[in-house]
Parts: sequence; C-alpha cells; structure tokens
Amino acid sequence: MKWVLVYILVTDVGNAYAVNAYTPKYSFDKMEDCFVAREKLALRVGGTQEGYFPSGSQAICVGLER
Repeated sequence: MKWVLVYILVTDVGNAYAVNAYTPKYSFDKMEDCFVAREKLALRVGGTQEGYFPSGSQAICVGLER
C-alpha cells in the first residue's frame, strides 16, 4: 500500500481545497513516513507545534492500493 498526504484548507468564506501536500504524484511507501511528514507540515503552514494545524486547515494520510 502507498500513502498520500492530503492537505485540506477551508477559507474564511467556506471554500475548501485539498491537494497532495508534496507533489501531484508523490506517495509514501510506509504509513509511518506519511505521519511524520504530516507532523512537520503542521509547522510549515503556521501551526504552533508538530501535528497542530492552524484553524481552517488539516492534513490526513490516505492509503492507496497499488
């Protein structure tokens, strides 16, 4: 199984966007690697500590059968 880190952003007017947090075709081989990347992403997008995203945003690891 491969894993994709999906970043979700909801704007102040309610528009929602979801993208692969790395690049359109990037995936992780291990779920654990995806979770580590998620923790770091929280800081890069303005979270105050690893794993804590700013209001209106979140990221999830989604498993893909390949």
